[in-house]
Amino acid sequence: MSGRLVREFWWFAFRWSAKANLPGLAARLLHGVIGEVPSPTNPDAVNLLLISKQGLAEDAMAAFGADPRFRIFAFDKVNVKALKAMISAFCPPTLDDHSYKTDDPAIVAGKAAYQSFIGAVWQRLIAYRPYDAVLSANFAYYAERPLAAALEAIGTPFIPLHKENLKTPGLEPFFINFYRDRRGPYEGRGTLVYNQVEKRIQVGAGVLPPERVTIVGMPRLDPVHAWRKKGEVPTGAKRALFFSFTAKTGLPRIPRKYDPDGLGDRDVDLDLDALHWDELAAAYHRAAVHVARQAPDVTVIVKTKSGKYEVDAARALMAQAGEIPANLKLVEGGDPLDLILASDVICGFTTTALFEALAAGKPIVCPRFAEAVDDKNLPYIVDMEDAVSYGGSEAEMADQVIAHLQAPRIVVADLSAEAMALLEKWTGNADGKAGIRVADAVLAEVSKASSS
Repeated sequence: MSGRLVREFWWFAFRWSAKANLPGLAARLLHGVIGEVPSPTNPDAVNLLLISKQGLAEDAMAAFGADPRFRIFAFDKVNVKALKAMISAFCPPTLDDHSYKTDDPAIVAGKAAYQSFIGAVWQRLIAYRPYDAVLSANFAYYAERPLAAALEAIGTPFIPLHKENLKTPGLEPFFINFYRDRRGPYEGRGTLVYNQVEKRIQVGAGVLPPERVTIVGMPRLDPVHAWRKKGEVPTGAKRALFFSFTAKTGLPRIPRKYDPDGLGDRDVDLDLDALHWDELAAAYHRAAVHVARQAPDVTVIVKTKSGKYEVDAARALMAQAGEIPANLKLVEGGDPLDLILASDVICGFTTTALFEALAAGKPIVCPRFAEAVDDKNLPYIVDMEDAVSYGGSEAEMADQVIAHLQAPRIVVADLSAEAMALLEKWTGNADGKAGIRVADAVLAEVSKASSS
């Protein structure tokens, strides 16, 4: 059975169980898709359930995978949309992550009915196996919020390990308003965030009080720090890795469920909606093609997100440079870490992946031309400061990448003070110990719940 058919089967099964008001069936189905993640445990280990997707899976393994105090269970929310399928039986499709706060009587009633149903599902689910806490990747997932509220009512922690934390100075006030006006207060136990910026936004928007937002850092950087300190050098043909971006990357936009052009909701201030990286994105992707053309013995990888819009945009932008050389590969979706560790130079623009490359001690080249030097766009750029080099034009960027590829491979065991400061500011993880902080924070919440 194809992946698409599997997803459709689970969607139909969970939606039907909700429409027929059969929480026992839904619980049995949910138990069937939850699997144990192999890890060392002890008899008194805490049972954690992950509503898993990329980012959270890597963070969770870094935090809990080698900690015998935890036993990890998970289901893949991308391929098994269990909660979205069930809430669709109660609420209209207009309800999503970005419109959860509403006074619409029908939606309010639908959310209440779904919360009651999912609470009944949970009571039956834990008869198969008890769970001490549930972890998600973001507090705002609309189908998970009624579950968070239901679990909070019975004292079971529902804790987002919030993976979206890259908010530039321009985005900070935008997201305070966005969280406050469209998402509203969070109903779960609390959130774990990477950095002070995300905490400021959540507290400023009234999502949670400050004592319920804990800064822990990005756990998936822990193994990157450990890898760097081993002093391993890539082998084989040299590689340049370009992280793709689009004309709207990192700019104020409100995504929609059905967003074929990737532009987001038009309910954004017109001046903000007019911002773009059109020229920058085009020149950046042309530079990747030029590097591949000028260095045929090198592998050039352009890494995109998995969405059709992002993939199509990367192909179209690279096509502007003419025929694509055989040594240029387009990689769609997936965890970029292995690509980063195997590459000799990394390129990117306003992406968390640059911090993974920074923690790995890799040379980084960023574009600084076109719209990236326009004053009105500067607040929306993640400034990598002096920890990276900058290409002042398309040609200069390509030349810098080639120069790094021609240089001898070296081991960077110790990061510069500038790199350490940037990692602390944006990822909360300059020490490689974020996983320990996450594990301790979760264990504290579980202990608090069990004693109350």
